[in-house]
Amino acid sequence: MSALKSLIAREHPYDEPELIVLPITDGSEGYLDWVSSETR
Repeated sequence: MSALKSLIAREHPYDEPELIVLPITDGSEGYLDWVSSETR
């Protein structure tokens, strides 16, 4: 995770990009499938 945070901080055009990490425990099956396919 720290490598990802470093990459975003270095490459994002904002002074302070928003990073939020949450445990996802439930949600709409279709939406979670979409998130999974878009973030592989």
